[in-house]
Amino acid sequence: MAAETVSGDKYSIAGFVKKTLKDEKTSQVFQIDPGKKFLQANVKGTLRIHYRSLIAYRGKLKFQSEGLMEGGLVKGIKKIASGKVSPLVKVTGEGLLHLAHENKNIKILQLSNETLCVNCNNILAFEDTVYGDLESAQKLAYVLLGGLTYLRLQGTGMVAISTFGEPLSLRTSPDNPVTTAPNSTVAWSGNIVPKVTSDFELMSLIEKGVGREYRYIFKDEGFVAVQPLEEIYLVPE
Repeated sequence: MAAETVSGDKYSIAGFVKKTLKDEKTSQVFQIDPGKKFLQANVKGTLRIHYRSLIAYRGKLKFQSEGLMEGGLVKGIKKIASGKVSPLVKVTGEGLLHLAHENKNIKILQLSNETLCVNCNNILAFEDTVYGDLESAQKLAYVLLGGLTYLRLQGTGMVAISTFGEPLSLRTSPDNPVTTAPNSTVAWSGNIVPKVTSDFELMSLIEKGVGREYRYIFKDEGFVAVQPLEEIYLVPE
């Protein structure tokens, strides 16, 4: 039997481009590709994105770091000590961004004069009409070991988050609190301030690791969303 002839459009460069070409004609601020791994963001003014999310862009855009080393080494060390380590890059101008983060799935949320807290590992992008305030969970020692820092997002506008797999949301209340693994925790109601709890006995049975003996407990009325994988990061470089 003769070997299959490699010809035509199937294996050509033109065929590859045709199959993978992105249609960028859209007026939406955020648009998720069918595979859920890429976010197209239309910038007309100002947008904030995760510092590791930029894959490609076009247009007249300016990028300004709002992260760890902004202001120099000394200020960077002070930010680590306070837990105030921003993962954000400010994008200004007019153009298109193609964003992704470690092959995660992407979800778009519309805030309508609401507050939402998002783990810094899971924020992808948000509009300038949403104000983001960087906060940290309790226990400075845990923050220094790569613990939970998060953005409290307030206002009206679009927010894009990234998760490993499909997230799971759980209702929380004072009578029925929820305890979560640190970096499996994605987002939660803006009225809730997570408390840090130590569970050395539980973690000794599961897995030992830096900061992994800590858990977060959500006791107020609202929800918490988790992902099916616990990602472990140190503070942004």
